[in-house]
Amino acid sequence: MKYIFPVFIIAILSCKEVYFPELHNNDKVLVVNGLVTNKNKVHVVRLSWSKSVGENEGYLPVSSAKVFITNECSEIFYLTENSPGYYLTDSLTFIPVENDSYKLHIELENGDIYESDFQTLLPEVSFNSIKGVNGKKEFLVGDENSPLIQTYEGIETLISIPNVSNSIPKMRFNVSLIIQYAYEVNGASTSTYYCWKKVNPNLNVNITKIKYNLDASDNIQHSICFLPRSKFFWQLEHEYSCFIIQINGYRLNDQSYLFYKQAYDQLEADNSILDPIAVQLSSNIHCVSNPNKSAFGFFEVSSVNNSTYIIRDRSITEHDFINAPMFPLNIPNSGCSLDVLPSIWYTKFLN
Repeated sequence: MKYIFPVFIIAILSCKEVYFPELHNNDKVLVVNGLVTNKNKVHVVRLSWSKSVGENEGYLPVSSAKVFITNECSEIFYLTENSPGYYLTDSLTFIPVENDSYKLHIELENGDIYESDFQTLLPEVSFNSIKGVNGKKEFLVGDENSPLIQTYEGIETLISIPNVSNSIPKMRFNVSLIIQYAYEVNGASTSTYYCWKKVNPNLNVNITKIKYNLDASDNIQHSICFLPRSKFFWQLEHEYSCFIIQINGYRLNDQSYLFYKQAYDQLEADNSILDPIAVQLSSNIHCVSNPNKSAFGFFEVSSVNNSTYIIRDRSITEHDFINAPMFPLNIPNSGCSLDVLPSIWYTKFLN
């Protein structure tokens, strides 16, 4: 029987076909998704079972497990199941410390015990600057029956990353783009709608790589995303007022980088015979009570830098990047306000 394991990188970010390995029994396989950062907050570990192909199964949470995190000093930090399959840390007792290492421990109701490898929380990397470069880029549009390549003019967004000990820092980036636009409706009186739409501008895993362009200060110029200026590309009925870009930059240890590098290679594959396959992704979860049992997923420990910038696109040749540290990190994916500027409208964060 074949199984689908929800490695979210491939499932969400790629439309390419993923290889599913043939398993020789009907046992479910544990899937682990967990992330610990340097931020003092509640951290989440999600446990679920793999899903078999061809069967009508939804999300299969793993409940009633005993889950805790340990550090190299053998301190134990227990997680509490908040909802089926979702286990949360206590932000008052578990405060990750940079350069410390952490391991995930899971005990299931049936007695199986799983552990991750120790993961080191490396220090956070800050960005030196951000800028936009005008350019053009080709995108595949249409559907699988009538694919079409179309060229869009837009802004290539680059961040400047400092060298760390004369080497390129291993990092991955999650980027959210908030597009704000306004339009008027004429009736007995004129009304104005102030709206926003949140999208993911990247379709692949965004990681630092070996080859880079360097500026005069030997900073690394890393591309975050390309922002087409076309309202049709973003599926908008009205012209945008501005872009707001939120960047989460994760500093990866060697093992985490290997996992995301393999995912990147999988999504970049061009269907040649030597292309990597999804089963090659390196899980760091092991069944210590029965080495013959497999597990999927990854327990990641990475520091993160959160940054938000307002991009005022004045013209085809002029655009400003304005740091907006007070802009909220979590907002609804879309919304509109009638005749009143919403609290997240970009002008409220301009100095």
